[in-house]
Amino acid sequence: MKSKKEALIGLVISYAFAFIGGLLVFLCGYWFFHFETWTERGVYIGLTLLAVYILLKVVPKKYR
Repeated sequence: MKSKKEALIGLVISYAFAFIGGLLVFLCGYWFFHFETWTERGVYIGLTLLAVYILLKVVPKKYR
């Protein structure tokens, strides 16, 4: 059974990732309409997704 501290950390991390997910949707939409060429769009959207993937790998598995 989780302690109150672990439950609170899990709750904070889940809210943080919900916020990051919303930010990711906004950023990908922004990149899509901001740039004129498909190459620029692909690079920026790909880098954004890569940054979130790396962030997910940094978080301990028990909090995912």
